[in-house]
Amino acid sequence: MRVEQGLDGVQVTLETNNDRELQISPTQHEQVWSADIADAQLQLESDQSFQIMAPVDEIQSVSVIPVDANNVRVEIVGETDAPNVQVVQTAGKLTLKLNTSSAEAIQSDPLETLPAAQINAQQIPEPAESEEPAESEESEESEEPLRILVTAERFEESLQDVPISITTLSSEEIEDIGSINTTSDISRYVPNLNIFKREVDTVAVYNIRGLGNSFLGSPAVGLYIDDVPASEFISFATNLFDLERIEVLRGPQGTLYGQNTSGGVINIITKPPTNEWQVRTLAGIGDPGIYEGRLLVNGPIVEDNLFFRLSGAYRERDGFLDNVFLDTDPDTRQSFNGRLQLLWTPAEDWDISLGATYEDVNNGAPAVVSPSSPNLFEVEQDFDGEADTNANTQSLRVVHRAPDFTLTSITARRDWRQDPYIADFDQSPLDAFRGFVVQEIDQFSQEVRLQSPQDSASDWRWLIGAYYQTRDYDTEEAGTEFGQDAGLFGAIPNSIDRQVADLDNQTYAAFSQATVQLSERLSLTGGLRLEHERRDIERARFFDTPLGSSEIEPRVEDEADWTELLPKLAVEYRFSPSLGAYASVTRGFKSGGFSPNSSDPEFLQFDPERTWNFETGVKSSWLDEQLTANLALFYISADGYQVLRNFSPNVATLVNAADADIFGLELETRARPTEGLDLVAGIGVISTRFSDFIDPVSGQDFSGNEAPYAPALTYNLAAQYRDPGGLFGRVELQGTSSYFLDDANELGQDAYALLNARIGYEWARSGVYLYANNLLDEKYLTAGFQTFRGVGDRRTFGIQVKTEF
Repeated sequence: MRVEQGLDGVQVTLETNNDRELQISPTQHEQVWSADIADAQLQLESDQSFQIMAPVDEIQSVSVIPVDANNVRVEIVGETDAPNVQVVQTAGKLTLKLNTSSAEAIQSDPLETLPAAQINAQQIPEPAESEEPAESEESEESEEPLRILVTAERFEESLQDVPISITTLSSEEIEDIGSINTTSDISRYVPNLNIFKREVDTVAVYNIRGLGNSFLGSPAVGLYIDDVPASEFISFATNLFDLERIEVLRGPQGTLYGQNTSGGVINIITKPPTNEWQVRTLAGIGDPGIYEGRLLVNGPIVEDNLFFRLSGAYRERDGFLDNVFLDTDPDTRQSFNGRLQLLWTPAEDWDISLGATYEDVNNGAPAVVSPSSPNLFEVEQDFDGEADTNANTQSLRVVHRAPDFTLTSITARRDWRQDPYIADFDQSPLDAFRGFVVQEIDQFSQEVRLQSPQDSASDWRWLIGAYYQTRDYDTEEAGTEFGQDAGLFGAIPNSIDRQVADLDNQTYAAFSQATVQLSERLSLTGGLRLEHERRDIERARFFDTPLGSSEIEPRVEDEADWTELLPKLAVEYRFSPSLGAYASVTRGFKSGGFSPNSSDPEFLQFDPERTWNFETGVKSSWLDEQLTANLALFYISADGYQVLRNFSPNVATLVNAADADIFGLELETRARPTEGLDLVAGIGVISTRFSDFIDPVSGQDFSGNEAPYAPALTYNLAAQYRDPGGLFGRVELQGTSSYFLDDANELGQDAYALLNARIGYEWARSGVYLYANNLLDEKYLTAGFQTFRGVGDRRTFGIQVKTEF
């Protein structure tokens, strides 16, 4: 590394260990010019960072710092304004030319020389016929490419090179959006992903391409946080913060991930600990009654060897509902999340990570209204409900990078508890019916993966893995409490109908996938998963009165298991480095199980859901990667499609429809027409219909009906501008066509669109922002059953201030 005199100013030269073109992302704010170098490591003999102060009059400092294990940052601070920097790449060198007006002040000898310093560029496989680097004369004026790196298929590669339908939100985009607080917020930016909050923030319906999750069955949509599966349907729903990126993979992913998923995967990656001290804060206030705060502290415990990252987030808001009987806003929300991460690197080829999280969510009443209510946000109830949850996760991740393979082990435990959940079932001023639930889910998982190294020169890329999971779903009590007015409805006052249940799930799986490069343009991928699922249930039902308790149904004890072989075959062809096409066929499987709410033995057990998934797509980039356009077409044939049906107003169970046919497309584009301006658009189109379904509950023929929670059209549009002077603005429009909330197609929601806006001013390490979500105060439903409707969030607005030290 050298800092020396050039013809027009200071010249910073970093030596690299190969001739690969580096991926550089420069930015500037106020007097600071910085550039992040992706997939690179800084190698120094004496220290882990480099800095020289005041090399010339107009430059305060030049620093080169490792951001984390795979990224390096160059930061140049001017005296008054950001310096004018020209980036030039040549074989073995990266040169930053700082044009200054005081070139005569530069010493004739190099200001600083560290011969042992270099950038260690990690090789990423490039497609055939890579584009040549731009000429140095054009480097200063060219726009940065819209290049996004992902690990969706367990290898780090460009988003445009991954032959599946995938949407990625980067760390920068997540921060610019500023309003991704829960997993349901993610769906607004992903075509054909629908996450509908039910009555509280911690309960949601997940659906990708018409395949969804239920609180009674195995997930079709997998949720991962730092390689740890959150299998419970309620899962990790609040306060998403300090994220590296979010990846949403559509289609079955069982040949790559430990937990099987037939619909797709939501992969959330948090930022890892680094060797650099960092403190970040965010504070906000808004309407209705919004108060939020976030804190991050990162740094070394043992320099260059052991690092920590501690983060926390708190948020509260007032309710949207108006209980006119008690004159309250019952659906208040309050949540706290904390995360501690430790990273130990005992050697260059070892990474050992320990993570722990804690979530505490104190919800007020469920955000539901009676179907007969003339006002969607007005209720008349004799008491406000409550829904409190807490969860904690512990995980150990060990990675060893040998010359011929990479070994990864992830051991995790997760506990989730809801205590209490209580709601006014009669939804009236009468003291008649109150529903309650106390439940806990305890999960343990172990995943081991062995795969080819990231920088392998072989034509083969392979992965094999094994997975084990046990999940205990314990319903300590759930049922209905009959109040003093219950006699008006023929029930016994001051009595309780309750049940206790224990569902044990075990999963054993082996999975593998391999890709061979048949030619410079053609590659073939094959995968296979072997899975064994076991389900056990114990259940009892009681009726309590002031005179005593009695068991009113025979106890249930049952078990079932399934073994399934799930293949995958895919082919990819690269017409050019910027244009590729792919096609795949994959088998999907969603395990059967038991419905603890069913009093009818005929409907106690439900069968697996099996799918064949066919997909073809095109990925392209244009105008020197300033425009990307990706298209995916798919068809899904589902056998034994699992649907949620109501036996009574408050008792639901899973049953199997005979068949369902699903087809559709996703189209996503990104463009950067000029410096600072970014445009994003995404469209999802889907048709999800039952081809053969006689409802076993009512005997009605539902053939031809649409599956619930699967709008035929979803779309998202965004325009964002960031001025070098510090101004920032973003506007978004997200919408859906009409959709149904039940399989009978009796409960539905009309088409609607949400408009969001965010403006601010940014300095080098701080910013202030004004925001408004659902700016037009659109009113819409997110859930529905016979006796209640769940409602979406109304308009919110406020101000946020962030700082970094």
